[in-house]
Amino acid sequence: MTRSPRILACGGLAALLTGAVLASVPAPARAAGFAEAGVQVSANTSLWGGTCTKNAPSDSTNDGSPLVPNGPAVTSSTAITADYSPADASDRITNTAAISARTALTTSGGLPRSLTTTFSGSVTTTSTKPVSACRIHATARVNAGAVVALDRPTWVTLTSTSKGVGQVEAYLEDPDNGYRGIYSGNNDGTSSTRTLLRPGTYGVSVSATAERGIDRAFSGRTSGSITIGFAPAGSVEAAPSGSGTAYVGLPAARSCATHGATARLTTSKKRVKQLRSVSFTVDGRKVATVKGKRLTPGRAVNLPVADARPASITATAILKNGKKRTVTARYLACTG
Repeated sequence: MTRSPRILACGGLAALLTGAVLASVPAPARAAGFAEAGVQVSANTSLWGGTCTKNAPSDSTNDGSPLVPNGPAVTSSTAITADYSPADASDRITNTAAISARTALTTSGGLPRSLTTTFSGSVTTTSTKPVSACRIHATARVNAGAVVALDRPTWVTLTSTSKGVGQVEAYLEDPDNGYRGIYSGNNDGTSSTRTLLRPGTYGVSVSATAERGIDRAFSGRTSGSITIGFAPAGSVEAAPSGSGTAYVGLPAARSCATHGATARLTTSKKRVKQLRSVSFTVDGRKVATVKGKRLTPGRAVNLPVADARPASITATAILKNGKKRTVTARYLACTG
């Protein structure tokens, strides 16, 4: 596989996003999107305890491939075995770590959307003794990283879901505010964090590891996913849905410039004639009602929305036959 010249040349997660990488980004800022994206696999073994000799080679591996936005997901895998014995030749222990992953990088409308890795791995240890005099460690890891340029205020969400042995990490490097990230080690569960980024250039990285340091027989697995997602401030987080979509259209994004959101009644004269009234709520508080002569096809309804928090907007259409139809959407905040 071909190694990406900068991202994949770095050996570890921290190195993947060093200031040197970001410093290499030329000014003025790049157009919005991903650059220098790649996937790296690595594996190594070590002796953690005991005076022991390696029985067989277990050379470290380090290989990578480029990651193309909206291209096919990159499949990668690696495995390694630690094999040791002490002076007692009847005491032999092997520890194998393996991991495989599928990684994808996506954009939408020319803007960064997500970096996602889905992975599975295992650690298997055999020992001729109930407890070996050697404590050995094996690690198999998948890293993926990119430089991301943002041309507008953007929310970034780091999410990981994992179970079993090993570790997962997701990191963002802000050249002004350092590292922000999540870490989950040897446990089951989901971690998530979100922050609003100003326009600029950042480094992002995800990492999944299968590993164990052990001195006895063992078998374990790990699996999960890690995502770094991007969404412009004010954009829709949960798309409009519900039976009311036939009568009311909620916007694809709120307007951060006007501190509001614009909904529209259907352009269908037939459906408008079926309406008795349409009311709008923002986070459960009624902010507007349209009825009578104001019920016209395509009518715009401007709704006030507070900038500093996410907003849930619901339109409730009451039909002349007494039936109720609703449509709801949720939007990201405009400011942090």
